[in-house]
Amino acid sequence: MLTTLLVTGACRRRAAAVLGARLLPDFREDYLIAHAALRPGIALAETARVGRRIAERLSAIAGVKSVAEQIGRAENGQDPDAPNKSEF
Repeated sequence: MLTTLLVTGACRRRAAAVLGARLLPDFREDYLIAHAALRPGIALAETARVGRRIAERLSAIAGVKSVAEQIGRAENGQDPDAPNKSEF
């Protein structure tokens, strides 16, 4: 068992040296999706108000270029959701 582990580790180190330390390229994702869920049954206007406050705080983070919010989903959409849920 120990021999198998040592051989496997040596093969892995050799493969990393030949192929490079990374097998996947760097992902250049420049966006982040955050979700917020408020109390069910909350008014749409209140969800929007809280969303504005969250957007203001997210915008204050260094490096953040823009913030957009989507409240709920269309009833006939692919992922229907309630108006108490937001996606930033």
